[in-house]
Amino acid sequence: DIVGGISVEMAAATGLLQGTPVVAGCGDQSAGLLAAGVNIPGRMGDSAGTYPVLAFCTDQFRPDMAGQRTEIIPSAIPGLWNPISLIIGGGLTHHWFQEQFAAGGQPETTHDGGSVYAVLDEQAARIGPGSEKVFFIPHMAGRACPTNTDYRGMWIGFSWTHRREHFYRSILEAIAYDQYHALQSLKAAFPESPVQEVLVYSGGARSALWNQIKADVMGVPYLALDREDLGALGAAILAGHAVGIYDNLGTASQQFVTVAQRFEPRAAEHATYVKCAEYYERLLSHSEPAYHELVALPEWRG
Repeated sequence: DIVGGISVEMAAATGLLQGTPVVAGCGDQSAGLLAAGVNIPGRMGDSAGTYPVLAFCTDQFRPDMAGQRTEIIPSAIPGLWNPISLIIGGGLTHHWFQEQFAAGGQPETTHDGGSVYAVLDEQAARIGPGSEKVFFIPHMAGRACPTNTDYRGMWIGFSWTHRREHFYRSILEAIAYDQYHALQSLKAAFPESPVQEVLVYSGGARSALWNQIKADVMGVPYLALDREDLGALGAAILAGHAVGIYDNLGTASQQFVTVAQRFEPRAAEHATYVKCAEYYERLLSHSEPAYHELVALPEWRG
């Protein structure tokens, strides 16, 4: 909706034309999902950004009261809903890892100008599914879905034979495991809308390794979109609809969806990953009491 216009004072301050329409927008995730075309019931998107978000589209409001694996946000398109599962700071964990263990506090580039993440991906790609039994809990600032603020990060299973790339790959896999269980909850809640594929975007979608891991864990194709600025694009689509450039939000958003690369799940890898994902779920459950005890420990304040 148009909610106003640029005043004389704001026009002078910003350089925008007086009277330029001001349009009510939406949250960043809703805008990104609109631009990614996740506005058709049964379609799924993966925002591989600072907060990894696995999102579904449906025209039914069905809260996940039992498992609490997902929360529901309204779509930017009236009558549609986006059940989502998020991990607090999963993308921040990537940055933290490369800063602390890969680049020694240096910028995210190598000496020849390449990406540190690309180097980590190349090394981690040489390791098989399951990171040779190294597992990671990615809830470094607490767990969001279901909510438990006591959780923190954890590695388990490592020995002297494991290297930096094992720990890095285990981060990629852990987020995929978490999303695998969110997908199972969504399948149970919406059996009439089977997920055929996942559209992945944001910075993490640049990692072919991570996209393939997710496809293998989930057991469905992953489609990497060709652009990352989907939040801004979604806001632009909303503005265009408000001023009459686009008659239909859904139709308008679909014309911007372009797939850059497709990743097919591999049967053998998926079979292994399902066992790993089941272990990950048990690990979360078994470690919960330890996290509660950790919170209760006194902190040194010398």
